Amino acid sequence: GGAENVYVYVLDYLFAETDTVIWELTLTNMGVALLAILVLMLIFAPPIIAMWITVCVALIDLDLLGIMVALGVPLNTVSFVNLVMAIGLSVDYCVHVAHAFDHEWEHIAGTQRPDGQLASPRDAVAKALETMGGSVVKGGFTTFIGICVVAFASSVAFRTFFTLIAFTVIFGMAHGLIFMPVILAYASVPRGCAGKR
Repeated sequence: GGAENVYVYVLDYLFAETDTVIWELTLTNMGVALLAILVLMLIFAPPIIAMWITVCVALIDLDLLGIMVALGVPLNTVSFVNLVMAIGLSVDYCVHVAHAFDHEWEHIAGTQRPDGQLASPRDAVAKALETMGGSVVKGGFTTFIGICVVAFASSVAFRTFFTLIAFTVIFGMAHGLIFMPVILAYASVPRGCAGKR
């Protein structure tokens, strides 16, 4: 044979195909996962709360992309899997607080506080954090403890996994315990609708 039977082999070529489609796959999969979260939340929560849960989860993944840039973590198959998996992990932090808020708001909407003022969404948020905040922190803490084993692995893939899941926990707790309550307190119930959902 001639030159038609010759194959060039360079290790980097194996990853070239992945490198050309990784951004498209990442954004498509993240978009589909976020859409699935929105649809499921619309089934189980009021539309405005479902929207805010989805926004929080999207922001957590955006934060993860930012931390990847800051730490020099490349977008490859390992980080791709972590980014998509982070959507499933981070929804927990937001949905528990949002559900507790919705439950509390159902009970206090239209009632009066001891000072004679009408109960507000801020009161429902405070009660939701009181009842659910500790559980969210414990869930984040146990997830973090569970992944600490791979922090010292010799494999770059395992260390990348640890880094991204650890930041998923950190950002998830921050969004679930800080951002989500603020949004629910100020942007979940239209003004003048204190007695209605």
